[in-house]
Amino acid sequence: MKIDKIELKPAYDSRGRLTVEAVVYSGKKSASAKSPHGTSSGSYEVEHLPEGEISIAEAKRALLPQLLNREFQKQSDIDEAMKKIDGSQNLSRFGGAVILAISLAAAKLAAKLEKKQLFEYLSDSEQYAMPYPLGKCIGGGVHGRKNSPEIQEFLVLPLGAKNIREAISINNDVHKKTLEEILKRYPKFDKKLDFEGGWNPPISNEEALDVLTAAVEQISDERNADIRIGIDMAASEYFNGRYYVYKREKQEFNKKEQFEYVSKLIKDYKLFYVEDPFEENDFKNHAKLSRKFRNTLIVGDDLFTTNSKRLREGIKEKACNGIIIKPNQIGTVTDTYKTVKLAKKHSYVPVISHRSGETDDASISHMAVAWNIPIIKIGILGRERIVKLKELVEIDRYLKKVGMNNIYLKN
Repeated sequence: MKIDKIELKPAYDSRGRLTVEAVVYSGKKSASAKSPHGTSSGSYEVEHLPEGEISIAEAKRALLPQLLNREFQKQSDIDEAMKKIDGSQNLSRFGGAVILAISLAAAKLAAKLEKKQLFEYLSDSEQYAMPYPLGKCIGGGVHGRKNSPEIQEFLVLPLGAKNIREAISINNDVHKKTLEEILKRYPKFDKKLDFEGGWNPPISNEEALDVLTAAVEQISDERNADIRIGIDMAASEYFNGRYYVYKREKQEFNKKEQFEYVSKLIKDYKLFYVEDPFEENDFKNHAKLSRKFRNTLIVGDDLFTTNSKRLREGIKEKACNGIIIKPNQIGTVTDTYKTVKLAKKHSYVPVISHRSGETDDASISHMAVAWNIPIIKIGILGRERIVKLKELVEIDRYLKKVGMNNIYLKN
């Protein structure tokens, strides 16, 4: 593929923060993509936009001219070229948002030129699988307001769904029922949502889990469906170097006490999914928890930041059995896939995820299907979340129409 022109434009995520849109041209064809932006971000992620619009201007000056009128035979060629021109370890010259937007747009354009869907272009097989949507019902932590739960996300996974439409419908039902259960206990709740569409009531971690458990039990009975509960603790956000500080409950836990607390939550609420239960450098306790609860997905986000080097360290320490995949943490399509392949090779469950500051770009839906990623953490409400869910429905419809292999992963 020869790149004739690239446009970079300032864009804004769902929280109104600066990000980037890239439009890549080859002949008369073009494709665009936007980068998301996280709120709860790991220290090992690439830089988003180090100097805001100055970074975009620098990329226009020093990056784009070196990409134009060049032939790129495959996705890795353009991704590696951009990383080399940037020259930094964490894409701090131009910003990961710039690099990722161009990488995604280039992949979309290549797919268009080959007359393929994006997921077809990204895949190295014709065996596609729809992911289970991991949906957020209650939010807290840095996504929430004062007196909301310290735990950042209270999640549901519809493992009993027969197809993507049913999975989306089940998650919607649980979300609605969660509000009913909150209002039963707290009639004055103002129905406020957090950044990602989760209800944001002023309740404790355990109260939130009680509410969600009640909602899940009711919808499970009504829909005759197996629905599991999960949490994203985002523990680095309230770790002060010595203690995990739960301000709402006026509690401080050392590392041993945090381990005991997380273990109790898993046992008491039969948690299927636990993300970032310890701070981002604590491989030891992530490994210990994974050994103790072998039937629970212990998932690293800030621990790994979609970085294959960090994942290799986790593999060595046997820390976690799942990994969050966020393309903007690592900056290119190629490096994202590299981490997915490594995870699968070592029996880690990849979970591709949105960010709190999202855009209307639905690339992660295609990545999930292309790479047979079994879970997509995508939210339930919010325009930028629904765009991605709708894209999964469209992909499902397309696969059935053309008679391609299309399975729904079994738990």
